[in-house]
Amino acid sequence: MPNYDFQCTDCGFTVTDVQLLIAERDYPTTQPCPSCEKEGTIARVIAAPGVNYSINRGGLKTPEWTKDRLKHIKSQFPRSTINV
Repeated sequence: MPNYDFQCTDCGFTVTDVQLLIAERDYPTTQPCPSCEKEGTIARVIAAPGVNYSINRGGLKTPEWTKDRLKHIKSQFPRSTINV
């Protein structure tokens, strides 16, 4: 079952690692914020996908464009867990 993160767009309240079925992933967005109790403010946080570094084991390097793209994504989502 996938894990999802949700954040209130009004007060910033965040819930991380919520396990939900894919079909139910938008259910929390229909509920009021547990902190400020406002309706319609919960949004699913979209994170960048993980990058598989297994190619490094074969002597190949991660392409520079990949690192640049990850840095760009990180700058747009400062609370993300991307490490570049």
